Amino acid sequence: MIIKKSMRKLPNVLNREQLKTLIDAIDDPETMVVVILGTFCGLRIGEISKIKKEHLDFNRKILKVVNGKLAGKNDFGYGKDRVVPIPTKIALLLQVWRYVVFHENKLRNICY
Repeated sequence: MIIKKSMRKLPNVLNREQLKTLIDAIDDPETMVVVILGTFCGLRIGEISKIKKEHLDFNRKILKVVNGKLAGKNDFGYGKDRVVPIPTKIALLLQVWRYVVFHENKLRNICY
């Protein structure tokens, strides 16, 4: 059975109030950054879990999603790669988070 594009269901999207409620309920800063990144960039859960720091390009404000959709199709991956824009509203947040995490790790190495 072939389903026409016009008949496919659109994904559910959070409205502003729902998004605010979700973010307010998160206590862990790392979880909050991941939720914001996934929400504002339209990422799937599996794509969020595979993000590496080298996939973020803050100069061009893009995120490279590697082996995204259909990644589990076979052993070699062959999922789809894509580039998504990082909205200006969250680019600064991500840069600050990266800076804090980097310096936090440096301090841990010095102290221990």
